Amino acid sequence: MALQKMTTADGRNTYVPKNAINNPEYKITVEDLDEMVDMVFTVRTEYEEAKAESARMYNELEALKFQVTTYLKALDREDYKSGAGTVKAETRMRVKNPQTPEDKAKLNNFLKERDLFEQYVSVNNQTLNAFFKAEYNEAVKRGEGMTYKMPGVPDPVFSEELRVTKNRKSKGE
Repeated sequence: MALQKMTTADGRNTYVPKNAINNPEYKITVEDLDEMVDMVFTVRTEYEEAKAESARMYNELEALKFQVTTYLKALDREDYKSGAGTVKAETRMRVKNPQTPEDKAKLNNFLKERDLFEQYVSVNNQTLNAFFKAEYNEAVKRGEGMTYKMPGVPDPVFSEELRVTKNRKSKGE
């Protein structure tokens, strides 16, 4: 039995057992599931290898950009046009977010004084989800889980995800 890769009308890839193609009576088997799970791990390995290669290439690119910047400075230039394209050294200013509760409060007060608090303050999505889950779990303990609402936050959306965990090899293998 083998899987056939197919593309849906909306452009997504899907895999189906070859015996199921043009066979509306086909019933999915445990063997089909086993082959599909094997495919998940194969593709995940390929993806992880591609990510590692991408990271290696990114590091190489950053090293080259650093060298070009050094060359521009050595030649007292800000930019350079070659046959391949133009490069330009730029200086950018950045600040970090406040790290301590005291510094966060100072920034928040500064923004409030200028009536800019609502415009500039936001909550990281992962932080919001963690906070919501904790508040929701407390509401469940109080028997209010089904009716819990957090002010200003839309109702939660539920999605199914597949957790993929590779088998650990035992010490004897």
